[in-house]
Amino acid sequence: MNRKAVLLSTVLSLFSPLMVPLHADDLRGELVSDGYVRFQDLLLEVVSSNHVPAGRVQLNHDGRFEVRNLEPGNYYVRVTTLRGDLIREETVHLTNNNLPLQIRLPAARRNFPAGHISVRRLMHKPPKNAQRSLEQSTKLYAKGDHAAALELLEQTVTLDPEYFEAQALLGDERLRAGKLTEAVVAYERALEIDPSAVGVLVNRGFALLNVNRVKDAKASAEKALMMDGSSVPAHFILGLTLAQQGNAPEQAEQHLKIAAEKFPQAKLALKWLATDRAKRP
Repeated sequence: MNRKAVLLSTVLSLFSPLMVPLHADDLRGELVSDGYVRFQDLLLEVVSSNHVPAGRVQLNHDGRFEVRNLEPGNYYVRVTTLRGDLIREETVHLTNNNLPLQIRLPAARRNFPAGHISVRRLMHKPPKNAQRSLEQSTKLYAKGDHAAALELLEQTVTLDPEYFEAQALLGDERLRAGKLTEAVVAYERALEIDPSAVGVLVNRGFALLNVNRVKDAKASAEKALMMDGSSVPAHFILGLTLAQQGNAPEQAEQHLKIAAEKFPQAKLALKWLATDRAKRP
């Protein structure tokens, strides 16, 4: 089996474990800060790795929060102001035995990062019919009816092409259906709306790698890591692209080792990389 075939067989299973619902769980934790923060003026939003809103709560005065009935998997946890300004975003992996999550905020508000959500995305207000369509599609997704969810998402982006969440989820469903080129199109439309969306950058890299656009996949993963250096899937995609190109095995190994902490597939890729390097003169 050649280099491309081995790596693609590895990458094909990248996100499938994250899409399988397991048992409901709760996400609990607290925000902490070295300075004065009115926690009750902040919101905490939880979004699945497939960009489906999973929960939103207002913080207690002591910074504590609880989001109930989440399925185990990877989530984006976002802290925003009441008007939607992003303060902090972290990626968490929820299991059935999670310890309380602690999110540390900067001491001074002026030091809060600019955020990972574009102004264009924040300012956009989807029409109600598009919102209802997206809600219905996420319910179909949760039931496992992906064909119906895909069909409805196609209608949703027709109703509102500027609907970021719909474009991102459409990319995921097209990817699941094996429509790789069409998935790339949806991801790129989502990234036109919000160029700094880490999850979409990673998923676009995944789709690009599977249509053999290795250079573009590498660039997408690199940009994702610029936005969030802790993104394990981005490390995985970047490691695979470097390994497939074959001109930076040490860098490929570095990224794959980081990814191996959460993805068993990265360990397989590391074994293949070691074997491949051993065969070279």
